[in-house]
Amino acid sequence: MDGLFTTLSKLASVILACLAVISISCAPGQVKKYSLEPEGNRDVYRVVNEKGFQIWVQYLDREARDDYFMREGIRGLANVFNTLPLNVFLVAVTNIAAEHIIFNPRMTLLADGKWVRAGPYTYANLYMDIRAIGGGQHILKQLQKLTFERPVTLKKGQRVEKLLLFPRPETIGKEVYLLFESIYVNGESVDVSMKFEAVIDK
Repeated sequence: MDGLFTTLSKLASVILACLAVISISCAPGQVKKYSLEPEGNRDVYRVVNEKGFQIWVQYLDREARDDYFMREGIRGLANVFNTLPLNVFLVAVTNIAAEHIIFNPRMTLLADGKWVRAGPYTYANLYMDIRAIGGGQHILKQLQKLTFERPVTLKKGQRVEKLLLFPRPETIGKEVYLLFESIYVNGESVDVSMKFEAVIDK
C-alpha cells in the first residue's frame, strides 16, 4: 500500500511539473511569430548619452536583412539567416566626445523581464549551426566580418557598425529590452537600455 501511495505521489508530481511547463509556454502576454519594433513606432532606436557616445540600433526582420545583405554585396547569407532562429540587430556605436570608450558585445542582453534573458549568439554558435545546415567556410568568414564578437575600443570620432545576434525563442513577452551593460567611457561603466515591442508578423 505504501508503495502504491509513493508511486501515485511521484505521478502527481510529474503531472504538476508538466502543467507548469505548459502554463509557461502558453502564458498570456507572450507573442509567437513576431518581429520587434522600437518603442514609439520608430524605424531605428538612437540613444545619445551625456557621456559623449551614441548607440544606434535597427532590428532587422526578414525583409530588412535581405536589404542589408544586398547593400553589402553579399550573396548566400540571407538564406542562411532565414533558416536560423535568430533575432538580428544592426548596431552602430559612435564615440562623439569621449577620450575613449570600450564596447563589449558579450555584455549585452535581450530580455523581456519574465521568460527570456539571452546573451548574444557567438561565432562559435554560428560555426556549429551553419556547418549543420551545410554552409561553407566562405559564409563563416563573411559572418565573422559582419558580426560583433570581441570588445571594441573607439577613440574620439570613431564609429563601428556590425550585426548583433541573439537566439530567437519561439515565444517572447510583449515588452522586450536590449540591454547594453558596462560600456566603459573614459574608464567609467555606463549602462544603456532600449525598449522594443514584440508584434505579430503580418
